Amino acid sequence: MTTIKTLLKLLLIWLTNTLVISLGNLLYPFNLVLGTYNRTTVQAALYAGLALTIVCYVGKKLYPALKIKLKGKVAMFGYYWAVNSVALWLIAKFPTMFGFGISAFYWAIFLGLFTNLGQWVVRQLLKRAKYVK
Repeated sequence: MTTIKTLLKLLLIWLTNTLVISLGNLLYPFNLVLGTYNRTTVQAALYAGLALTIVCYVGKKLYPALKIKLKGKVAMFGYYWAVNSVALWLIAKFPTMFGFGISAFYWAIFLGLFTNLGQWVVRQLLKRAKYVK
């Protein structure tokens, strides 16, 4: 994949992650919190979305090194759901840096599912447009 295509894909996934995190904050404001004394809600959504995008990209690159044998789309979906959930939980552990917080670990699992679905939709749209294989 060329550099431009990779950047486009990462930018679209960042936007998707930011939108899903923002929507989660709108729907469940007492459980998924965006913003701190030094971060606005928009800044927090952008920072958390970017951090999630980077961690997921690293998770994709680490997959072969882990030597895990996962076959099929469902197994890979589960792997990326786990990566998204752990990434969100870790991002929430640094609220002053990212401006994102969660009330309990199961909210990271819940939001991880929806960020994973959003990333999957972006990938399917890019496949349809012949940007990725």
